[in-house]
Formats: sequence, structure tokens, C-alpha cells
Amino acid sequence: MLRRYNSHIILVAIILLGFALRVYRLDALPFRGDEAFTVQNWVIQPLSSALINIEIDDPDATTDRNIEPPLVVNDPHPPLAYTLYHVWGAFVGLSELAIRMLPVLANTVGIAAMYALGKRIWGKRVGLLAALLWAIHPFEIWHAQDARNYGIWPAMSVTAIWLAVRALTINRPRDWVLYVIAGLIAIYTYYLEMFILAALNVYVLVTYIRERGTLKRWIISQAIIWGTFALWLLYFLNILRQSKMYSGTAGGFSLETLLTLFLPSLSFGQTLPADFMSGIAPILLVILILCMVYIARKNRRVAIFLGALIVVPVIAISIVSSFLPVYAPRYILGIVPAILLLITITSTELMTTKPTRWLGGLLISVWVALSLVSLNNHFHDATFYKVDEWRSVATYLDHMTQSDDLIIQTTSDAGFGYYYQQTGNPTDEMGLPFNKEHETSAIEAILAEGLATYDRYWIVARTNPEWPNRNVIENWLNTHMQRALVAAPGGIDVQLYLPWDVAPDEVPDGPSAQFEETALVHGARIFPPDSNQTITVWVYWEALQSTETPLKGFVHLVGDVNPATGGPLWAQDDQEPQDGGAATTTWQPGQIYRDIYTIDIANIPAGDYELLLGLYEQENGIRLTADAGGDALSLGTITLP
Repeated sequence: MLRRYNSHIILVAIILLGFALRVYRLDALPFRGDEAFTVQNWVIQPLSSALINIEIDDPDATTDRNIEPPLVVNDPHPPLAYTLYHVWGAFVGLSELAIRMLPVLANTVGIAAMYALGKRIWGKRVGLLAALLWAIHPFEIWHAQDARNYGIWPAMSVTAIWLAVRALTINRPRDWVLYVIAGLIAIYTYYLEMFILAALNVYVLVTYIRERGTLKRWIISQAIIWGTFALWLLYFLNILRQSKMYSGTAGGFSLETLLTLFLPSLSFGQTLPADFMSGIAPILLVILILCMVYIARKNRRVAIFLGALIVVPVIAISIVSSFLPVYAPRYILGIVPAILLLITITSTELMTTKPTRWLGGLLISVWVALSLVSLNNHFHDATFYKVDEWRSVATYLDHMTQSDDLIIQTTSDAGFGYYYQQTGNPTDEMGLPFNKEHETSAIEAILAEGLATYDRYWIVARTNPEWPNRNVIENWLNTHMQRALVAAPGGIDVQLYLPWDVAPDEVPDGPSAQFEETALVHGARIFPPDSNQTITVWVYWEALQSTETPLKGFVHLVGDVNPATGGPLWAQDDQEPQDGGAATTTWQPGQIYRDIYTIDIANIPAGDYELLLGLYEQENGIRLTADAGGDALSLGTITLP
């Protein structure tokens, strides 16, 4: 038996381990979209904007009274979630580290609660092992490092579950009071705590039906919790009568999703390869069922308790998701304690007898190993990073944009807006499409009307591929404007579109030359490579006369002898001006054309290189000569790192 002193030392060590894992690289990644939304709306905005309708003055309103719905409609969560973040942010600040520390601390409390629950229903060894599995649980850590309420709620929920079991077992008034308080905190933190409450009610009705005194106190506690929460629900439903609630982005019920995504995610997080998660799902299901049967043979009441905590929320979310898109593992994180207790009780009991000791050790060892692999992926494998690098995009655009530009963010991700606003750049930005129902004609009208105000469009990221209007913006721009630059700061696509007509003040001072009697070069702009491994060159041709046969322009990257070619050429882009849109056989004398060349530098070694520009006859490859001599104009040197 573990001595009390020793068990407390071990528990403290486990709590410290869990806290260390939750703060490790806590601010290494920027806020994802939902986190940025939390900061912008839960923390910065007045708390009243989350809870009550706001009457606004709108000259375009069609009624005398224009109402802006509160945040509880657009981002539906119970009021305690907003309040916690609002108060926390006011005291600690708005940085990634500061804001994320709230769910870190709350989720760490869950380690102690997990120990208390395991100890209460099966003993210290189970409590310590369950606390350890919570401490290293990848899904708990993922959400503990995420500025939403999904990391706070599970800890509040497991605390309420422990206090419920304690009250049912000891049956003292103070324990019932503590349980009611914890239950209210949990349900006012996250709506779907209702599923856990329902599971506890199923358990109590099945196992305590003949214990009238205990059952009476349970009914009173439920009346207080549900009655108090009903007051909020009535207020919330009254607001919904005036506004349409945000419907969410998760999908509907799918048995395949339940087996291949829910079970692995709630056991080992979502930072294992998808194929592996799908592959282990049937094995995991069989293991959990066998654990349940094994425990039922030893303690039927505990088996009913754990079974209710798993089955009831799963059934409930499956039903609710038939009319609300809420079918995602994070919405039933409250069942994680039951899953962990199934594993810890079974492995602990198996290890108490010599013939099955190896099996219990194997079960817990494999569980810990998979958790650690998933954790390593979460921390160190960019494939599983949860967020786009919006900080890099904001910095890039702050450097590249002009006052008459418009930035169009096509993903409606609040993360971009949050970091872009921090740069203080005055260039306008907007989200487009507004949503997946945004009609093509309306999107195109916005783009067309914008040209009266803005000279250039920056397109950030890509529209959700599942939206029916996903290609509308790119298709319109590729028809009406010239794509002049493609970059990928932080791995996120950024594209610049310009009008076809070249404004006089756009033409740069730079290398110039005349190629025979055909064309003048008025300069070029060179954009060094970024993460997309491409050099982009804008060349400004002035047509002097059209030609009988088509010419191609070229930009060549030359340097020391290339072993692959036996000459100085390392990369090139040869094309008719504007990819044939300004063919030399039809271009208009006196007209200036912007011609875009892209040089792929992937696999080109570091060093100094020169960019050469010229024209040649497409049919025979004969180059035109420049007035300064030679058949190419040097645009300058560039150093590749």
C-alpha cells in the first residue's frame, strides 16, 4: 500500500509534470483564428457586448431601432466563459503567453481532481495513475494551450464529477453544497456539460433508486443546478427570438467518424497520423469494451458509473448533431475521465496478480507510449501545428502594401485580422466571401466596385475548399486583373493583383535599354525569394513597333558553370509578353506593358547570380541586340542564401 506521505509527493510531482507540459512552448505559435476571436471579443470588448443586445445608430437601417445581437448569439457559450477571459485579460494582458495561461492553470487543476476521483472509486494507485494519464493527455494539453473554454471546462467537469461521487458516498451537507457549486461552474463554463449531468443522473437513478435519503438530496442538488441554469437558458432563448444563432462548423452524426475520429482523439489527441488513428480505432473500441466487462465483474456500480459517463454523452451529441453541426470530439471532452479510469483500473487490477501482471503492464505502457508520441508531434512536428503563421503574413503585408491597396482575406480567420491590426498599417482589409452562402454575383460586384477606390488587391490564403463560392474571387481576378506576385510568408499563400494598365508613377528607375527597333525596357522590379523559392521580376516594356513574327522575352539566372547544363545558366523563364496577352505581333506602339517573370530557385546552391533580360525570335531563337551591345540586359546581381 502507498503511504499517504509518499502518495502526496508523487501527486505533486505529477501535477508539476502536467503543468510543465502545458506551459512548454506555450507562446511558440501565434493565436489561431478562434483564439484571436476570443481576445478581440471576449477580452477586449466590454462584457456587456457579450451578454445583452446593443442598440446602434445606423443611417442605413430600415427601422428606427437597429439591434446588434450580443456575442452569445454569434459565438454561443455560457456567460462564465466570457467573464473568466474578460477579467483574466484585464489583469494579465493580451499576449499569447498571458491569455493561454488561463486554460493552462485551469486544466492543471484537473490533474488533482482526476487523482481524487480515481482514489474515491478505486484507491490511491488508480488515482495516481489516472492523474498521470491526465497530465500527459495530448488532447487535454492541446486545449489547455488554446485560448478557448475547451481547456477549462474538462477540469471543472471532472472536479464536479468527483464532488458528486463524494457527496453520494459520504452524504454530508457540505459535500452537497460543494458539488452544487462545482456543477454550476462547469455548466456555466460550457453548455454541453449538460451531457455529463445527464450521465450522472442515469447512474444515480440506476444505482441509488432504493437509497431514498441519498436520492432525495441528489434530486435537490439537480433542481438547484438545472433550475439556476434554466434562468440563463430562458434569457438566452429570448435573445435568440430576435437574432439568428451561429450554427457552427462541425459536421453531423457519422458512425464512421465516431469510431475513427472520436475514440482515438479522446484517447490520444489529434496529433497522430490520420491513417494510424483510423487503424487503431477498432482495437481501441475492443479494449475499452473488454475493460468495461472486466471492471463490471469486480464492481458493477463502478462499471455503471463509467459506462454512463461515456455512453450518455456520445448518444446525446449524436442526437443533437442531427439538427446542429456540433459533431466534434472536443464537444464531449467530459468523457475523458471515464476513458482514463477504464484503462487505469483495468491495468492496476491486472498487475495485482502474477499471471496477468504482464498484460496490465503492457496495457498501460502502450497507452503512455502512444500519448508521448502524440505529444511529441504536437510540440515538434509542423504537420500537426494547429495554427497558420499569421504573424509572418501580417509582417510581410505591412512591408509590401501601399495606402491605395485592399487586402482581401479569403478564409474569414480572425487570426489574420488580429495580427495585422497590431502592425498599425493603415491599408484597408476585409474578409471575402462573407460566408459560404455569399452569392457569386454579390462577390463579383464588391470586387468590381472596389476598383474605383483601390489600385491593387492583395489576396490572402484560400477560401474553404468545401464552400461552393471557393473559386469566385480568383476566377474574377484572373479575368479582370494581372496576377503580379505570389508569395508564401509563413507558408500561407499571398497573391498581388494589379490593373492591366500601367500607371506612369509605377514605372521604376532602373536598368534600361532599347532592343533594336522593337522595344524599350524602362526598368524592372525584382522581388527576392521567400518561402516559395521563387524570384519574381516585373519588366516594363514599351512597344516601339509590332513584329511580323512573335518574340519571346526571357529572364535568365546565370552564374558559375552549372554541372547539369555545362554552362552558366541555372534557371529561366521564357514567354511571350504577358504570356501571349501582349504578343509582339499585336502590341501597340507607345504602350507600356508590365511583364511578369518567375524564376524557380529550388535546388539552386547558395551564391551570387546575375539576372539577364532579353528578347528572341520564337521561330529560330535568334536574339535581338541591345543598344548598349550584346543580346541581353543585366538587371543586376542577386545573392541566394
